[in-house]
Amino acid sequence: KKHRAPGTSSGRSSPARAGARARSAPEGVGDAATDAEADTGKKASRRPSKRAETAGGADDDVVVRRPSVGSEDGQLREGSAQAAFQKSGRRLSMNSEESMSRLDRTDRDLAVIEVRVGEIVALLASSTPRSLVTFRTELAQLESKAKQLEVKGVDDVYTSELQSGKELAKQTKKDMLRRLDVLFSKLEGAFAEIKAKLAG
Repeated sequence: KKHRAPGTSSGRSSPARAGARARSAPEGVGDAATDAEADTGKKASRRPSKRAETAGGADDDVVVRRPSVGSEDGQLREGSAQAAFQKSGRRLSMNSEESMSRLDRTDRDLAVIEVRVGEIVALLASSTPRSLVTFRTELAQLESKAKQLEVKGVDDVYTSELQSGKELAKQTKKDMLRRLDVLFSKLEGAFAEIKAKLAG
């Protein structure tokens, strides 16, 4: 009696026998066509869709908006343009993401200055002349840092070539310039108060 080699058949196989062979095949051994389809699917999944490319604009590949880079807990300032954009679930291109990351860092640094200036202003009324001189020096340093942020953290972030994040970046810059104006006004008032107290 002759034995046929495994995997060969002299006639057509029934669906049941074909299914049995598929179930009894060793783990890891699959049909070549299936493997090819899976591989093709993986490659396709790595390519951004036309819809994603359109959403991101022409400036670069699309990525999902990350939380604030400058925030330790990854939370954006409530009410900011960045927070509103993140809630919308929209996407940013790589160029737009880079610009927003810079603005995020500026936002963090500006917030630190705002908090410290507020603390000092609250202490001026009960401060001694010696403390007033110390606070005047610190306020001058904070004012200098704020001016540097305005020049190198806000004004030098250009939005003209952005696509997906153009409006977001413009609104974020506008918001920070407004906050800087408020900060400079508060600093001016603090300097005037210190001068008056030291003169009296």
